[in-house]
Amino acid sequence: NYLAGRNRYDLVSRNALLGTCATIAVTLWVLATQASMVTLTLGINIVLVLTALLNVGDAARIRRTNLRAAKRVPFKQSARVLLTFSWPVFVMQLTDVLFYQQTDRLVLGAFVGLGAVTLYEGAGKFNAIIIMLSGLAVSAVMPLASKMHGEKRRDANSFLFVEGTRYLLALLVPMIVV
Repeated sequence: NYLAGRNRYDLVSRNALLGTCATIAVTLWVLATQASMVTLTLGINIVLVLTALLNVGDAARIRRTNLRAAKRVPFKQSARVLLTFSWPVFVMQLTDVLFYQQTDRLVLGAFVGLGAVTLYEGAGKFNAIIIMLSGLAVSAVMPLASKMHGEKRRDANSFLFVEGTRYLLALLVPMIVV
């Protein structure tokens, strides 16, 4: 994610929170109107596309501002470096989305029906919020932890790990218990 790479976690978390709230709203609407599984899937995918467009818009705005001050690198050269480095990560994320995030919904829909998928999706959103918050916390601390590791400040890195875990648990445990 370009925004996370630029340490713009404020934008990443805002867009993720908006996407999660919109998906919950779509799920509740499907429950209230007793719409079909196709409607639920379509609504969730529209929310995913709109969230991605928010991320792209924010990234383009930040990139335009940074390009004015930076020296331009030829597109072919930067594309080659990017694809050489990141294609395994892209393939892993794609398989994660296809097989890990969507398979359970498809299997439930095929064997049990829309009602089960809708109920599962509602509960799944709370799980997604917890996963998103823990992931954001890790990605927010990672640059500092990497810097400390590079400077061989093991005590400070250990302290950051212990305290960060403590604060993250203090935030997440009430949400998990409820």
